[in-house]
Amino acid sequence: MRNWLLSSLLLWGFAFGGEAQEAPRSSGFVFEPQAPHKVLLVLKSGWTDEPEARAAVARYLWEYHRGEKLELHQFQLGGARNLAVLVIQPFSSAQAALSFREWMLERNPDFLQMGITAWTAIISDENFLRLAQEPHLEAYRRFFRQHFLE
Repeated sequence: MRNWLLSSLLLWGFAFGGEAQEAPRSSGFVFEPQAPHKVLLVLKSGWTDEPEARAAVARYLWEYHRGEKLELHQFQLGGARNLAVLVIQPFSSAQAALSFREWMLERNPDFLQMGITAWTAIISDENFLRLAQEPHLEAYRRFFRQHFLE
C-alpha cells in the first residue's frame, strides 16, 4: 500500500511538473527540491549533554529567527538509536532550507564552535521518514553532498 502511494505521488509530481527524481536505488532517497525540508544538525557520537546542545540551538533560533516560527525537535537515530539529531523545521523547499543552513554556517554560532555537531544537512520530509525507519546516516550524507553541494 505504501509503495503504491509513494509511486502515485511520484507519478503525480511528474505529470504536473514536479521535479522529483529518484536517487540511485542503493540509497533509496529521493531528490525533491520543491518539497518541504528540514535542517539536520547531527550531534557528535558520544555527546553526553544533549539538553545543552538543544538549548544552544534554541537560543540561536530565538536570537536570529524569532519571527520565522521555526520549530526545534530532537530525534535519536542510528542503528542502536544512540545518535542525537536536532531538526529545525519547517522550510517550504530545499532552497529555503539550504539558504538557512548556509546563513547559519556563515554566522558560526557557538553550538557549531563547541564541537557539538558532527555535520549538518537539509532533508525532505519523505527522506527523513526513510532515514528514521532505516538509519543509514552515511548514505544520506553522500546523497546530500551529491544533490546539494556539488
